[in-house]
Amino acid sequence: MKEYKTEFKLEVVQSFLAGEGGAKLLARRWSVPEEKIRTWVSHYRLHDIDGLRPKRSAYSAQFKFQVLAHQVILPL
Repeated sequence: MKEYKTEFKLEVVQSFLAGEGGAKLLARRWSVPEEKIRTWVSHYRLHDIDGLRPKRSAYSAQFKFQVLAHQVILPL
């Protein structure tokens, strides 16, 4: 699956919101699947630019250590 930079997504979304074309036209213009544009616009409307940024899919080692330390201190 191709990954897109946040700046690129923002440019496409702004083109859509400015009325420069619908998702179908912009998909051809930017060589992006139409559904991706609809998803980006939806995420942008809900969360602004944060909705276009990649999400962290893994926790850092430091965070994992903090969770384990917390579990030792406060066991369930």
